[in-house]
Amino acid sequence: MSRPDKSTEWWNLPKGQRAQPLWTWCDYVAKQNRTQRMDTRIFVEAVNNFNPDGNSDFSYALRSAMPYKIRDNILLAARDTMVAMIAQARTSPQYLTTAAEWGTSRIAERRSRVLQGQMYDLGVFQLVPRAFGDACDGGTGYVYGCLDSNGLPSLERCLHNEVYVDPEDGRYGMPERAARVRFVDRKKLLKQHPTMRAKIMEASGPIGQDYMDFFIKRSSKADKVRVVEAWQCASSEGANDGLYVKSISNCALEERKYRWTELPIVRVVFAERAQGYYGQSLTERMMPAQMRVCEIDDYIARCQKLGSSSKWFVFQNSGVTRDDITNVPDQVLDVRSPDLMPQHVVHTATPPDLLEQRREVKSDVMNQEGFGDNATTGDVNKGLSSARAVRAAHDVRSQRFINPTRYLEDAYLGVVRLIERLNDECAELDPNYAPKARYRSGRRTWLKTSRWLDLSLKEHDATVQMFPISAQATTPQGKWSSVEEWVQAGFVSKPQAMDLMEFPDTEAFEALENANYDLVHEQIDNIISLDNVREDMLLPVPEQDLALAKYVARNAMLVAFRLGAPDDVMARFDAYMAYARELEKKAKEAAAQEAAVQTPNPAALNPSAQAAAQLSAVPQVAAA
Repeated sequence: MSRPDKSTEWWNLPKGQRAQPLWTWCDYVAKQNRTQRMDTRIFVEAVNNFNPDGNSDFSYALRSAMPYKIRDNILLAARDTMVAMIAQARTSPQYLTTAAEWGTSRIAERRSRVLQGQMYDLGVFQLVPRAFGDACDGGTGYVYGCLDSNGLPSLERCLHNEVYVDPEDGRYGMPERAARVRFVDRKKLLKQHPTMRAKIMEASGPIGQDYMDFFIKRSSKADKVRVVEAWQCASSEGANDGLYVKSISNCALEERKYRWTELPIVRVVFAERAQGYYGQSLTERMMPAQMRVCEIDDYIARCQKLGSSSKWFVFQNSGVTRDDITNVPDQVLDVRSPDLMPQHVVHTATPPDLLEQRREVKSDVMNQEGFGDNATTGDVNKGLSSARAVRAAHDVRSQRFINPTRYLEDAYLGVVRLIERLNDECAELDPNYAPKARYRSGRRTWLKTSRWLDLSLKEHDATVQMFPISAQATTPQGKWSSVEEWVQAGFVSKPQAMDLMEFPDTEAFEALENANYDLVHEQIDNIISLDNVREDMLLPVPEQDLALAKYVARNAMLVAFRLGAPDDVMARFDAYMAYARELEKKAKEAAAQEAAVQTPNPAALNPSAQAAAQLSAVPQVAAA
């Protein structure tokens, strides 16, 4: 395929002349990636065991090598197992500062909490696993970010074959430009662009190849408009050469500058190829085995249909007629001669070597991809009796899938950076834009809005990294096993062990058992807060464990001092420690007074003994 002429380079054309060249460029890219796009359709149909567009005349489902419906779908079993094993892991963004001052560290912490809250609010933990499942099916999944009609961040999943990347531009996996083709309801598009009503009413829907690439039914009556969005990344931070174009068949709906050096589409892959933007799917790796299993199943079915049947062999003069043979059990047949007994023969036509070959093919491909004997069924290996052995086996399996796990973590990091850019765009439109942050202290979680412009970080002051938040055991048995070992080793105390359990059915008990831990942590969070300081949470209360409060507060004060906390924060720590010592002193004095009242002098309980004691205390006059 020859390189397109200069007229298709839509990013180099002036405003108002980019719509048609953009569509021509998309057609060129689709032809360049034709094999990859056809393979994606094959893999998606096979793993989902259905024809998505419902038009069998246009089905690519493995032709005659595989039946239309797969009875034993090892592709689907492997995909579901991979998603359950890898995509269940969650990560949390955390900023790491480079020897920054106290204010920068606090801003980085607050910014981390904002992003953690937005990951839940924007459905990241639902979108990314679905995109990872798409990567297992077709090779590449996508998460796209933009501002919605209210000017707020929004994330959505791109479907298969929607993202267009030039193979040469994406050779190293970081293309400078990309396009997304999707189909939008005409009424919705009119609402988004009311001034372009005439053009939108005349715009066309899917073109010829779209029915194949996007699984569209040709009989569909939906009124959809084909919309192409394209991005040209800026050459560097602050450069003014980035471009965004949104077009339909007869005009460009929107053209504006794009100032980011990264695309608003996060790629999610199961496995990297040697080169190129698109990844390799799990289905592609296992497809030869699935085809072989289907071939064996088809041959076995034909053998059984032709040969696995019941037949009677009788002599011509036996006296048995066809009408005598019925399905009545224990049927009695009359014959004329005892030497001419009927003979019943049952033939099993299933070749045993094919059954063995079928089992070997399935076992080999599962072992090849790292699935154990019990992985796809979810059964526990009965040979592993202890919790430590189970965890060791899990660690070995995790090491086998370390590459898909890292690719998934990279995808989460890409989504976090995308959310950051969307927040920056929201703050440019509205300086008072304040997303919600998720705060947690003990067992208490609450939401708090923070103005995004107040959370700005200077370049190179901090970098965001992803940390796993679901590495701990999730089942009650796993939690008990882990924490019991820590208690036996003396690593944690009983309250700390209960704090680590976090069983859903014991939250009330934990809240009571760890009330002192939760209160002192919330007091310290309030002390180091830079805004919205609660006066009632700056000092300890007499009822709490003052020794624990002093211990935790002293350590937190040392950390704050090392990080260069401002004077007002250090003054709050000093006041907290002084008040804690004062409360502790008063508590000791009150305890001493109470002990004196409750424990009278034993002599006062016996008047005779008291009088004798007083008499013995009088000095005796020496005898003359």
